[in-house]
Amino acid sequence: MKRRIVSGFASMGVAAAIIVPLAYGAQGGENRAERSASTISQSTDRAEARIAILKADLRLSSDQAQHWASLESALHDIVAKRAKSWAASHDPQTGRASSNAPLAPDPSITDDGKRRDTDSERDARKARLDDIDEMRREADVYTVQAADLRQIADAAQPLYDTLDDRQRHRLVQFVREDLRANVMDDRRD
Repeated sequence: MKRRIVSGFASMGVAAAIIVPLAYGAQGGENRAERSASTISQSTDRAEARIAILKADLRLSSDQAQHWASLESALHDIVAKRAKSWAASHDPQTGRASSNAPLAPDPSITDDGKRRDTDSERDARKARLDDIDEMRREADVYTVQAADLRQIADAAQPLYDTLDDRQRHRLVQFVREDLRANVMDDRRD
């Protein structure tokens, strides 16, 4: 009976994570800032639902529950950091400066009619620069993910030491899936 109740709460959390974004998306006439705020809220709500489901799935004893607060706090901190980072990268005032930065003037193109690059050569050069910028952005994402994973590991250690094998497996599975879910949230939003 208790297991059905926990499963019921988990199902409600998943349903809420699905329904809430649909409700936000159905509202018309929002301006860009409001859409950005609702997207941040949706992403935060999805993460909060995943954390609540993890806690329910772990079925912590009273001794284990003493160590939950530090992990939960770390997870909430990471969610808040990600929301701020996402908001900064999608700020309508600044846009995505790193991906929209103008290219430096090409020294091979001069006003006195010397050799001019063809459009395809300029496009190829721009694509190479975009590829390098993309590599740098991806490296930055991995750096942030590594710091987040370290923060989670440090906060989870006291709790992890008290968990049984099933709980340990579920915690590790959550961390792996949650990091992937956060990346998918960023790409979707």
